[in-house]
Amino acid sequence: MKKIYLIVAVSVLGLFCTNVEAQILVEQGKVIEVIAPGETVTGVLNIHNTSGEPINVIGYWEDFDYVEPYNGNKKFLPAGAGEKSASEWINLSPTSFQLAPFQRKEVSYVINPPQDSTGGYYGVVFFEKESPDVDSRLGVRIVSRVGSLFFLESVDQKRSGRYENIVTEGSGFTGKFTNEGNVILIAEGVYFILDAEGLAVDRGEVPNIYLPPGKTADYKIPFSNELTAGSYTLLLTVDLGEGASLVKEIDFQKTSSGDMTIKEVRD
Repeated sequence: MKKIYLIVAVSVLGLFCTNVEAQILVEQGKVIEVIAPGETVTGVLNIHNTSGEPINVIGYWEDFDYVEPYNGNKKFLPAGAGEKSASEWINLSPTSFQLAPFQRKEVSYVINPPQDSTGGYYGVVFFEKESPDVDSRLGVRIVSRVGSLFFLESVDQKRSGRYENIVTEGSGFTGKFTNEGNVILIAEGVYFILDAEGLAVDRGEVPNIYLPPGKTADYKIPFSNELTAGSYTLLLTVDLGEGASLVKEIDFQKTSSGDMTIKEVRD
């Protein structure tokens, strides 16, 4: 499993945010589990005290969702407030513990999805210092916490997207991307531009989109404006995860004045 470290520092009074020395680290910044109705899933999170002082830690679940413009920004919600919350069927052990200086602790999780679970369920397990730091200059308490994002997706998950309303904009294309599946899509796109002879003259990556089911986002394909006048085909491949993909072929014409016209769009 790829290890991604997530560190968040927030003021509990909501007035100021101040950098604080991180004392807690979680190895598993992202956990992906495939769930089947009625089948138990178990695992562990490894928590570290990176400081030379003992600390008391509490662990808890919150829901999260990706928000517009769907570039990876998230909103965190109280447990149970999310539309597809798993808070009632995930348990942590222990949820409160002390870490000695530079100690590592394993926290177990047990997931018991109900019989009617389908699609994706999302949340984050936060680990937080039980006694917040106090910034004497600002007179506020600073909460230092780390989190592990949970992506719980059923065996009958559907990964499907639609790319439409494609138009030219500047030196590239824009359109609308809709998640037609039942799990969050993290769409990672790459493209090649072929000239009239079928030779690749440009390639690039498209900014990732983090899109919940049923949502639509603006999708941009920015490419080089150094193309000379002529006929081209753009081959776009969007990785939707777990082997699913979306492919588009866009035939277009560029004039000597730099204007572009879309001739045909194919799947």
